[in-house]
Amino acid sequence: MPVFRATCYRLATPGLAELARTEAIYKTERFSDHAPITVEYDLALQTPAHHR
Repeated sequence: MPVFRATCYRLATPGLAELARTEAIYKTERFSDHAPITVEYDLALQTPAHHR
């Protein structure tokens, strides 16, 4: 009987961790014992000064 163990790690600085809004484990297709995860962050992107 297969055993599924969901152990997910996403490393982030404390400041970035505060901006995390959602996370998901992709389980639709089995790749191996590992599965891709996505994390959505609430980030505001800025144009670099040399491009303004």
